Amino acid sequence: MSNEQSTKKTINRIVPKIALAIFDIIAVNAAYLLALYVRFYVHGQFDEMAMIYYLPALRTFAPYYTIACIAVFAYFRLYSSLWRYAGIRDLNRLVVANVITFLIQVAGSVMFVQRMPITYYVIGGFIQVVLLFVSRFSFRFFAMEGSQIPKDKQDSAVNVMVVGIGDSAKMFLRQLARRGKNVMNPVCVIDYRGHNEGYLFDGFPVIATLEGMRKGIEKYNVKSVVIADSLMPSEVREKIRSLCDELNVDIQDFSGYNQGFTEDISLLKLMECVNGPVQIIMNEIPLDYENGEAAVMALHDKYIVKNVSADKGKLVIEVERDKTVRNNINDTWMNVYENQTGDQFNNIF
Repeated sequence: MSNEQSTKKTINRIVPKIALAIFDIIAVNAAYLLALYVRFYVHGQFDEMAMIYYLPALRTFAPYYTIACIAVFAYFRLYSSLWRYAGIRDLNRLVVANVITFLIQVAGSVMFVQRMPITYYVIGGFIQVVLLFVSRFSFRFFAMEGSQIPKDKQDSAVNVMVVGIGDSAKMFLRQLARRGKNVMNPVCVIDYRGHNEGYLFDGFPVIATLEGMRKGIEKYNVKSVVIADSLMPSEVREKIRSLCDELNVDIQDFSGYNQGFTEDISLLKLMECVNGPVQIIMNEIPLDYENGEAAVMALHDKYIVKNVSADKGKLVIEVERDKTVRNNINDTWMNVYENQTGDQFNNIF
């Protein structure tokens, strides 16, 4: 790496941190100044006497509070995160840092300057949190929304229809959005179960039923269909492939979760039927999931179902990895599960 490239890399790493620090300096002071004005804006005008009384105190404490805020934010690594990919842990650190600076504002002003109105502290703390939240998470928002801008004007753009409503489809759309520039342009989502016609999924229109696929392909000028549902029954998958072959549309399978298919019942086939909570027991370790799809999303190897039971409305499934085993399965678990939850397996198998 040349010196010029190294310098450019260093600048690209440091400049965003400096920009955030400058914004924070402005934000933490503007928050409490605005709080003071809001507090004493009464009957359409400012209480000048109150402002004269409290404004000097705010100015006196501001430099010390600013230094304390920058130190706290640096300690919680608010200048070291990749905010483009910010998540719940980043949000937690941001909240904790603001709680600490709020306590510094209250204790510091009371002990070393003068006590301010309670509403001043509350309003100022709230405004500060909002400003810092926007400054950080706007990186992710604009990065994600920018990648969602339609690519109709690009000659290389390919309109894509996503088949599936659930975690698999959401993951596919997120991964596509994170890639930034690419030729795949999602235009609609298919709910082959037929429950969500007219709704939006991650901002894309939902077309219900496979019968609507043909019209959707024509309406949105779809050139490629992506299957993104790990629980899709094989017969439905074949119908989609046949339709795509008929219309000469490319088809890809994103779900690709290879669960075991043997003479015994497979975990994937069983998970297609589970809408409620499920517990997977593997090597005597219980793993709880919200529903069948969440379980399949978490388990990527091949599994065979050894035993199935129902316990308080939860389906309990014991599995074995990469082995063909004899199952201890009978219809009693199905009857118990149907009685507890109301789900009918006979309509699915």
